[in-house]
Amino acid sequence: MPRAKIRVKTKTSPALIDLHFHGAFGVDLMNPRDPAFESWNFLSRCLAGSGIAGFCATTLSEPWEVLLPAVKRLGEWIQSGQAPGALPLGIHLEGPYISPEACGAHPPHALRKLNFVELEQLWEASRHTLKILTIAPETAGSPEVLKKLGKWANSRKIHLSLGHSRATEEQARLAFQSGFRGVTHAWNALAFHQRSPGALGAALGRDDVSVELILDQVHVAPTVLRWTQALHERCCFVSDCVPAAATAT
Repeated sequence: MPRAKIRVKTKTSPALIDLHFHGAFGVDLMNPRDPAFESWNFLSRCLAGSGIAGFCATTLSEPWEVLLPAVKRLGEWIQSGQAPGALPLGIHLEGPYISPEACGAHPPHALRKLNFVELEQLWEASRHTLKILTIAPETAGSPEVLKKLGKWANSRKIHLSLGHSRATEEQARLAFQSGFRGVTHAWNALAFHQRSPGALGAALGRDDVSVELILDQVHVAPTVLRWTQALHERCCFVSDCVPAAATAT
């Protein structure tokens, strides 16, 4: 079945930057067992050949004993400057502080409440390369904790993004007031109802919030993509690409 044409409102760019990217060409960015970074360097070359200039290496929620080493190795790779093609610009930590009711592909057993001790350990393990945190604000537990999170992230120049959440419109508004400046893959893993618009109701139309959209016309219908661009000025198109991408023969 032919795909509908989507008109993307964007400026001409010599290359692309993908802020939400888990892997491709059979390479998994959550695999910390490549001591020489060979597979990640291979991925960097392949991405450059596909028109990608840079990307944020995005993690998946995993138990602590898996997540921490993965973040550590990604931070070492980013700081090494070895990437021969597309540049890893930092780490996008997607989870584990997200809602089990909106976990999507994230394993429910790895999810948990927001924990500042863990966040600080992840920041240090990453060699200060954390750039984006996707968090469900309801995992913070209170407005005071949300404000603390906003200050913590702002002092480290980390972009807070609301995602994988069942936050109400009021909870989301408090998150944006506390320093959240993004919405992770809008319409996916977020609740919306005409009487209870949730996080999207709080986000759309705000000029201080960027909204991610996966543009493959599978995750979000073409009509909704058009609606979102009409309603919101600051849309960011991402791939949310996984290691199986570009492996079909």
